[in-house]
Amino acid sequence: MSCKNDLRKNIVILKNLGDIQHVFHILVNKTYFNYIRKKGI
Repeated sequence: MSCKNDLRKNIVILKNLGDIQHVFHILVNKTYFNYIRKKGI
């Protein structure tokens, strides 16, 4: 039973990491587009 619980915890951690990665990509894209706009490209 403890193995199943550990697996569930790992899945939750992986999902959270995926969400963090998604948010990070959005932030990077926003700053990148703002940078390009300031450059006037």
